[in-house]
Amino acid sequence: MSHDKDQHYVFVYGTLKTGQPNHYYLTEDFSTGKATLLGTGETMHAFPLVVATVNNLPFLLPVEGKGENVQGEIYEIDDQKLYWLDDFESHPSWYKREIIEIRLMDGTLKVEGQVMTKGDVCQCWVYFLPGYKPEMLALKMLKSYASLSPDHLPYNTNEEMTSLEDT
Repeated sequence: MSHDKDQHYVFVYGTLKTGQPNHYYLTEDFSTGKATLLGTGETMHAFPLVVATVNNLPFLLPVEGKGENVQGEIYEIDDQKLYWLDDFESHPSWYKREIIEIRLMDGTLKVEGQVMTKGDVCQCWVYFLPGYKPEMLALKMLKSYASLSPDHLPYNTNEEMTSLEDT
């Protein structure tokens, strides 16, 4: 969601979170734009967060009311980082970027002059997987993703990205 013409809020729930395999690309690779961590939050509505494919990728499925209120991080990003994220997430051909409501768990955001803190609800961009296979809804649904977890195999950075046909 834009609060300034070149600033946006994005909610990340997977490999881009702090401590996860792709976090570097979000916060330390300044050639792709700027991202600032503002706090943590969770989706206002339940959604399925599953891990699938031979790469063990986290996917947020656009099925409101199923799964968990997913936890993640809220970043303020500039236009350049938004364009980079769209490319990184293969939006709109693989993931699709949409705006959803996120309840702040901690941190502070400023939207149109209004300060938002714990418990407040803001609007953030999030990347959903609209082309999911129906059987993905039978997978374990997570509240919070971590690459190293007893719930699933770790994120596979050694393989080329695969299609859903390779799950």
